[in-house]
Amino acid sequence: MEDPTTVSLTYQNTSLQDVQVWSAGPATPYFSPYHHLDATVLPTAIPLYLILAPPATIYSNDASTAEFFKTHLLPISLANGLGLLFKSDSADQYLVFYYDDHIRMLVIDFDGLNNALALIDVNSSIASNTFIDTRRAPVQENTLVFDKVLERKKQPNPFIESAKPSTNSLLVLSSQEHINQAVNKVILSGLRIRGLSTSLGHSSNDKLTIKEIYHMTYKAALFGLRKYNYSFNGSTKKKITMDDIQDVVERLLEVFVDVV
Repeated sequence: MEDPTTVSLTYQNTSLQDVQVWSAGPATPYFSPYHHLDATVLPTAIPLYLILAPPATIYSNDASTAEFFKTHLLPISLANGLGLLFKSDSADQYLVFYYDDHIRMLVIDFDGLNNALALIDVNSSIASNTFIDTRRAPVQENTLVFDKVLERKKQPNPFIESAKPSTNSLLVLSSQEHINQAVNKVILSGLRIRGLSTSLGHSSNDKLTIKEIYHMTYKAALFGLRKYNYSFNGSTKKKITMDDIQDVVERLLEVFVDVV
């Protein structure tokens, strides 16, 4: 891993200090400063052709910067897999910050796509070449790729989600397998938020305790979710949502872990 590069970030007119970018390979050109956009990003939905370099790891020795990422990034990243979006003030370049064991950063660059689209527009205005045999009809399929790119460019960026309440809490889980997966994800997120993870530097006894808490919470959550289908509760096969699961799991973790 090479020496870090520092990027300049601004959030609500406040400068974030000592944002260190650690990455392997050649240094990526950054166009600082970058300002925060009031939008969240789903990193897994970003098209690969827009990503300029592999994910980099972010570190900071500044307490205010560390607190910013802890407060604004971790909750949305752990709960919904979303990230924060920053845009360069001088170029069509974006930075996406998300959490994956460490704080990671992706660089999104639209300049290459814009240049390609400009070339397509120029070529479409050039007169027909008289050396080309035009007696046969052109193969329509050859233009489909460019048509799709142009159409996609006219639409809003598909990987940017507006800053509004997440609809994940209203997501209806249609099968027991989906419910089990959701319970697992919410429990792990809740434990990580509390600093409890078997991948962290805990003692062997603590790791066993964390695993025990996970299994107890998992079994209790599945049992607790059965209340939505009890006939004596007036329920008739009510569909379970992510909001229901988060409510049950959070209450269990408050009982098993939190000390008031």
